[in-house]
Amino acid sequence: MPNIEVPNEFWNEIIAQQVRLNLSTQADLLAFYLEIAQTRYWPAVGAIVTRNNAEILLVGNDYGRDELVWNLPGGAVDPGEDLIQAVTRELYEETGLIAQEIGPLAWIVQAVLADKQPFIIGFAFEVIAWQGQVSVENEVDHGDVQQAKFVPFENALECVIEGNRTALRDWLADPYDIPRIYLSKPEGVRRLQ
Repeated sequence: MPNIEVPNEFWNEIIAQQVRLNLSTQADLLAFYLEIAQTRYWPAVGAIVTRNNAEILLVGNDYGRDELVWNLPGGAVDPGEDLIQAVTRELYEETGLIAQEIGPLAWIVQAVLADKQPFIIGFAFEVIAWQGQVSVENEVDHGDVQQAKFVPFENALECVIEGNRTALRDWLADPYDIPRIYLSKPEGVRRLQ
């Protein structure tokens, strides 16, 4: 097992939190933090990239399965990133495209897992201007994306993951200035605002 050096200031803060929370061991403190982590949402972003007002860019992830799961390019927000930085980075990593201008927030999807645990809160942004050629080369060594391609709007509505399908359908039917909010549960997706 590798040795990990922890600065004294950080270690003192861990001990202080253990005392403050009245937890007898470091294992109890770790269990406490893991429980908190399981009740929190992971922030994620998605890039809405359209072409010729007829097609939208989707990525196919395999997640270790036999078939691809299609969604907007995007992923988790890294620590220290803001949402715009995250959507710009994810678009480049998954598709090779460079975002030149990120537009408005189109929708927010709050996803809950089957066991009622919070999962993801996803922020989908319009990408107004971009450059480059679509490629999954950046994903070869460290990602799940196997394909990236522009898909006609009607086909996208058939294959994009359910959590984004309702939001995408609404957005295509009536682009709006104020982002809409959706709740995605195993039993379905509903618009909250």
